[in-house]
Amino acid sequence: MKKVSKHTLLLELQDITEQHLSLCIREFQNLSDTDLNRRPLDGAWSVAQCLYHLTTYGHHYLPRVKDALEHAPLKSEDQVCKSGLLGNYFIGLIKKPAKYKAPPKHSPQANFYDASLVAEFITQLEDWLVLLRKTSGVSPDKIKIKTTISPVIRLKLLDTLAFIVHHNDRHIKQALMAVEI
Repeated sequence: MKKVSKHTLLLELQDITEQHLSLCIREFQNLSDTDLNRRPLDGAWSVAQCLYHLTTYGHHYLPRVKDALEHAPLKSEDQVCKSGLLGNYFIGLIKKPAKYKAPPKHSPQANFYDASLVAEFITQLEDWLVLLRKTSGVSPDKIKIKTTISPVIRLKLLDTLAFIVHHNDRHIKQALMAVEI
């Protein structure tokens, strides 16, 4: 990520997350359990498996971002922010169309999920919107979030938020392809 206005980036991430929320409500919320779990013939993940994967990341990052924001000093003016080296790498990686094997702790464990998974993911998207809005009032370059890879590896707050939003985007698009089979 090049140098970017904090305000501009946060608005972009909020807009994408609002689109994800609308799409999930419209496309996934009323699917039957059978349709949620139907896998494409190519062996790709079902809608439910995609959403399960995303909720595991939410379980890790949501409480960490929320806690960081609760303890962050307030700073209201717009800032120019720059991605960290690792953040830039991970965000670039998630935007590429290549397939990656999910880490075991983020891989779907069951063959069958029910509609409560969709409700959980929708709640997480709503939580992300609240946190994205709260981020506008802090100095994000000073906040680091532990990654799922290792507690030693930390990303800047904006890098973490951008990674989550783009990761969600990747797997929501994958889930939409599973609906269209």
